[in-house]
Amino acid sequence: GKVVTVASPYTAAEAAELSHAQSGDVIYLAHPAHPPRKLARSSWTSWAFTTLTFAPALSAPTGVAVAKTAGSTHSYTETVSYKVTRISASTGEESLPSAICSTTGPTADDWPVGCKLTVSWSALTDVAYFRVYKAVNGMYGYVGLADGDATSFEDTNITPDISDGPPEATNPFAAAGDYPSVVAIHQQRLCFAATNNKPHGLWMSRTGFFENFSKSQVSKSDDAITVSLGSGEINAIKGLLSVQDLIILTSGSENVCNGGGTGSAISASADGIALKPQSYWGSGSLPPLCSGNTCLYLQGLGAAVRDLFYDYSVDGFVGTDRSILARHLLDGHRIVSWAYAQTPDSTFWMVRDDGALLSLTYFREQDVGAWALHTTSGSFERVATIEGDDRHDLYAVVRRTINGVARRFVERLATRRIETIADAAFLDAHLVYDG
Repeated sequence: GKVVTVASPYTAAEAAELSHAQSGDVIYLAHPAHPPRKLARSSWTSWAFTTLTFAPALSAPTGVAVAKTAGSTHSYTETVSYKVTRISASTGEESLPSAICSTTGPTADDWPVGCKLTVSWSALTDVAYFRVYKAVNGMYGYVGLADGDATSFEDTNITPDISDGPPEATNPFAAAGDYPSVVAIHQQRLCFAATNNKPHGLWMSRTGFFENFSKSQVSKSDDAITVSLGSGEINAIKGLLSVQDLIILTSGSENVCNGGGTGSAISASADGIALKPQSYWGSGSLPPLCSGNTCLYLQGLGAAVRDLFYDYSVDGFVGTDRSILARHLLDGHRIVSWAYAQTPDSTFWMVRDDGALLSLTYFREQDVGAWALHTTSGSFERVATIEGDDRHDLYAVVRRTINGVARRFVERLATRRIETIADAAFLDAHLVYDG
């Protein structure tokens, strides 16, 4: 009988503009006036907003030092430097590198027999293994591994692999003006887009680690990615949707992002990402929705609903205006909220700016599209769908005037599948009492 409430950092107006992406019990949130946050549920009664820090969850090794064992009388004049990272035993994530440790040692071309440099660190838990990096010409490269229970590593003139360097901390959203307004999840990467300073920018996390945007000096395939959509205009990104590829909707175009071929993995390595425009209708600010393998989005100012799907005959994404059959329902209006109920009837529910509710029953495979207008004693403000026992339930925030007082109600659409006629109730709003 109690209600759980959590203080929100967003105003009511900002909440209506939030972009969100969910992964299990965590919802990632984006709004251009706030740094990116997440809302996490740790139990039924424990919920919390947290500002993202965009760094590995694992701390770097500490107490790092290097000691020299001289193999013979030798003049040591070269500064040799190391960094150490650790790999989590539970997640496989790599930490940021430790502080630099240095000593004077031999050059790689003049390394005496028996000489070794021993890098050591403090013992740590939750470590699968440690990775050791050595500097050469100002860049750090991988030289070897140590077991998770080890506290040292011996370098006997190992040549660093510069193509495999340590991760470097990156937070592209650290200041006002750089806060993203769009968020999505695609191919195990958390994707943000459209800051005020870079409305056509797109940022992707490291593969498998949503809150880690670190990169290496020489890009590795799973590094974080930063790209900009190039065109003759600066078209702000309005929506992201993960289907076969990442669909990027802007104010002036519809684009596909992949690894160079349809369905291919996006990579931070050379030629590992491709951006291809598909059409030039332009999208509104409400997030796109997905029905099967088809994307539906609101065009421009919300005056038309278009679909977008892959067509093998043209090897690209194509679509049509699905609102052409009921243009009178949208002319002079815009859609302020929408949601998709897959079961039982594959229906898109839309709230019009005058408080009316519209529905589009949509089956692309059968080329079926049917519109309807739904009114009530009051006005609809927002809609959402939640999976119920045997269908996707439509929930709505409805503003009604009761005894002269304006009130908001959270209501659920009653099912039309009635087993007992005595249970039938077709009313604007009702509760049921039995007993």
